[in-house]
Amino acid sequence: MSAPEHLGIEQLHSWLVHAHAACVRHGELLNTLNEFPVADSDTGANVTHTLAGAARALTQADVIDFADAATVASAGAVLGARGNSGMILAQCLLAFSESAQNAPSQGLRPVELVAALQAMARGAVKAVSHPVEGTFISAMRSAAQAGADTLDTSPRPTLEEITATAAFGAQEAVVETVGIGHGPVDAGAGAIMLIMTALADVFNPQGDLTGTALNMLTDLSQNNTSHKQVSGRSGEFEVMYLWNATAFQAERLRKALGEIGDSVAVVGAVDSLNMGLFHVHVHTDNPRAALPPYGKARQVCIRRLRSSRTEPPTNPYGFNARGGSNVIPLERFSSKRPSKLARKVEKEIGVIACTRAPGLIVPLARAGAVVVLEPDSDAIVRAAGDIQNPNAFVLPCDEASISAAHAASRSLTSRAAVWALDDSNLGEDILVAGDYISKSAGGVEALTRLKVADTSNEVAMFVTAMALGLAELENSSDLDEAAKLALMERTAWVTAVRMRVLEFSGVDAEHIALAVANALGEWTVTVTVLVGALADSDVAPLIRDAVGQKAQDMGIDEDLDVNIYASHQDLDQVLVGLEGF
Repeated sequence: MSAPEHLGIEQLHSWLVHAHAACVRHGELLNTLNEFPVADSDTGANVTHTLAGAARALTQADVIDFADAATVASAGAVLGARGNSGMILAQCLLAFSESAQNAPSQGLRPVELVAALQAMARGAVKAVSHPVEGTFISAMRSAAQAGADTLDTSPRPTLEEITATAAFGAQEAVVETVGIGHGPVDAGAGAIMLIMTALADVFNPQGDLTGTALNMLTDLSQNNTSHKQVSGRSGEFEVMYLWNATAFQAERLRKALGEIGDSVAVVGAVDSLNMGLFHVHVHTDNPRAALPPYGKARQVCIRRLRSSRTEPPTNPYGFNARGGSNVIPLERFSSKRPSKLARKVEKEIGVIACTRAPGLIVPLARAGAVVVLEPDSDAIVRAAGDIQNPNAFVLPCDEASISAAHAASRSLTSRAAVWALDDSNLGEDILVAGDYISKSAGGVEALTRLKVADTSNEVAMFVTAMALGLAELENSSDLDEAAKLALMERTAWVTAVRMRVLEFSGVDAEHIALAVANALGEWTVTVTVLVGALADSDVAPLIRDAVGQKAQDMGIDEDLDVNIYASHQDLDQVLVGLEGF
């Protein structure tokens, strides 16, 4: 069979599927390499999600023109993107799609492919607010330059030749990240190398450059290079959401986010009316400030990036009753050499906290939860994908979010094993809930199973999230997965049994304070109060004083914690949760 003269729809689909399969199988290795910009062990997972979105969209589309196929795939990547690396990759695929609009309907010839690779390199730079060398960006630029050099020097350049040299260009850039302070090698650069080798393998499957690239990453990951401290900002929280806006509004938001955080990406494409769906990402210390000033954000997910969760959540009222540049030839790493296993990243049982109270975002995230603001089923499914764990607790905040959580659980269950991929290279992979996963480990890896807790209001959700976070922090290191799950289930159940909830709306502050104080019992150990933005401004100090005095009279003041939070909801509601034994 003669080599294809175009990178057409079939080759584009094979590339995305093959790249995704490589990242699924070796995502743990990329995760363990992830130290820049934040060592949160998710580069492999984020790139995998993004490629899954692109591959799924193209699989489901009915297109016959290559430009349309590229557009569909890039739009899927934008929707599927996760994390900093995923957002950069989505922008690269958007740039690839825009370049493809000028190509023949059959697909890309060598000259158009080189132009597309160069567009991807520019897109990688465009995707971030502060481009850094020795990362995803460098690897993509090196791949594009290698392809361009081949086009200029080869008498009859072929797609096989250009894709192979692009893969080697990415490899050179990866090796040059050794010792620059991003870990053994930069994880984002490693991901680009796998994506470029996957493209080369489409045109020369026997070469298996992806297999040899994996062995190279495994080998380099074992070196003992000291990790230098990389200077620069790094926010405590990752904020991501979808947002409909104009190109002008998106650019204004990008600049605003650059003032409050780092790893900023606002990725999307606009239509003929200059409107588009943008995927927004930022690392920031102020997640509320990262929300758009106009329009409505969807699928808002916030999580904490730093590993330490030992400090207590912030109390906004302050009330408490108790006070190397050498290039290593890729051929050296023969694919026949036994692969070394990447060290595993310990995963916690996931907690998805649903809330409509912006003021609770920070304490919930610091307790270890993935926070979903204004939850619907799509947002909960998205958060489940971010958790990277077979099990997760969903903590609803009202009846609507209870329904959304159960809908999300049904969706994940019903979408399991949707398609079997008919591909000689991927015979052991299937598409599950839009994600290609591997059966090579001896059984299909399950989707995240959602366990929906019986938390029907904001304070019950909040108190349960705090209890689950504390249980995970104190016990997870000594327990296996099944024991962790049992502990978390019991913790949620015990918290619900031991909690009494009071709800006030349209009631004067003195009456609320008296009612809360009178609700105290000898069994009470914690009082948690959530105050709406429209509630009486005196309600917080009055509750503090009344509860403190009553606790002193009862002789329980030494053992009682009172925590009062501003929910920042446009409500006059005051919710109180009393916990005890």
